[in-house]
Amino acid sequence: MTTQMTEQEINGQETPGFDPIGAARDRAWVAIGEMAKGDLALKRPSVGKGVKVIGGRKHKGKTGVVFWHGIDQHAQPFRYGSDMQHVMRQARGRNFYRCGIKTESGEKFFLPAEHVRVNGVDYSDEN
Repeated sequence: MTTQMTEQEINGQETPGFDPIGAARDRAWVAIGEMAKGDLALKRPSVGKGVKVIGGRKHKGKTGVVFWHGIDQHAQPFRYGSDMQHVMRQARGRNFYRCGIKTESGEKFFLPAEHVRVNGVDYSDEN
């Protein structure tokens, strides 16, 4: 059974039968949706984007274009955690994901997606 939230509940104003935890959860889902459409979408290393390798041991410093992006077959990203954590992992597309990169010279290699940064995107807000 799903219930529609009123604008008063979304804004946190008390009403009879008001569920503050449910309202907070719904606000969190809305915020995640907005992040997934905005900043996170820019940082997601999806197919066709130019990237630079910033981690790992063999390909560090190389640049190229992503030709494949998907879930690491050896990881289990959705085994543990809440629904919200799963959505965040999918929106970010970095932890538990891998990228296939093709360089200008034609070399192709695969590596964890957390080792790449999309060209032209500011990452100063990350640790």
